[in-house]
Amino acid sequence: MIRRFIADENANVWVGITCIALIAITALTWLLLSTPTLMMIETLQTMTTNPRALQVLNALTDWALGVLLIGEILALLIWWLASAFKREDQTYYGGYTQ
Repeated sequence: MIRRFIADENANVWVGITCIALIAITALTWLLLSTPTLMMIETLQTMTTNPRALQVLNALTDWALGVLLIGEILALLIWWLASAFKREDQTYYGGYTQ
């Protein structure tokens, strides 16, 4: 497996560049969309005076936003690693059968 990974350098480089670009786009999108989400959470926080409820809401919001970003980045890295070991083959076996 490692030999195939090293031998197919050109495709791995392009997949890597695509993956890194998608990670940057994902991080930027997360940053832009997390701001309105946090603004909506702040609006919801004004609806209660219970400090425990506010702590739970803050913890859930932080956890959800963090897991979303980390999960997306891990998914892209796993895709990069999985595609590095996938061999594209244009050979089709068999043919048209009735």
